[in-house]
Amino acid sequence: MQPEVKTTRDIKIIVGDKTPQTFFVQQQLLESTSDYFVKALRNQHLGEKPEPGVLRFPEDRVSPWRLLLFWMYKHELPADVYHHDLIPAVRAWALGDRLCIPELQNHIMLVLIWSFKDENPGFALIKVAVQSSLADSPMRKLMAEEIVADESNPPSKEELEELDGCHFLAQLMELQREGAKESYDRGLDEDGNIEDFDELNEYMVGNGLAEPDTEAKILRGTEFDEASSA
Repeated sequence: MQPEVKTTRDIKIIVGDKTPQTFFVQQQLLESTSDYFVKALRNQHLGEKPEPGVLRFPEDRVSPWRLLLFWMYKHELPADVYHHDLIPAVRAWALGDRLCIPELQNHIMLVLIWSFKDENPGFALIKVAVQSSLADSPMRKLMAEEIVADESNPPSKEELEELDGCHFLAQLMELQREGAKESYDRGLDEDGNIEDFDELNEYMVGNGLAEPDTEAKILRGTEFDEASSA
């Protein structure tokens, strides 16, 4: 039997349709990130027009892919995310869900939870989060809680109607019946330290968080400063 050869060839990833963006990523990096890519590259010979070494995502936006690839190479999120440019991060969370990358999702969720301690997400972000996530997902749970907690600026009836059909309003109404909280700590103290690991893991996916000291370091701002100065 011949030994398995690990290839370092570049894979061409084409994102978008009308104005597509092309990225070149090492196959080994893709396959080490997610089994999704292992299966996708293994089955490239299938279909009417096989394209070896090429992966196409015509229906995807470019911005979450940029964030995903940045994270894959650097194991941190771009500085823009730490400066509260959160909509691309929410879309990247959904992309990570589709591509089976729970580590990315959990890193993004940590930043969202930390950001929401200081400010509410606003309806534009809530709409993107709800429409891009599955029912009963941690993202839906987070958005429902934020709506209920923000009694001073609730979404209008017209805005909520935009979410009709997403199987979200029933979840929201159930949470409202349970009674609103002024805020949700979600396992973090005021400085971003992990206070209740189990509570925080309710918002995580896969195997949840590992190495709590490292995760707390990210939230306290060490990675903030490094990302900002890069």
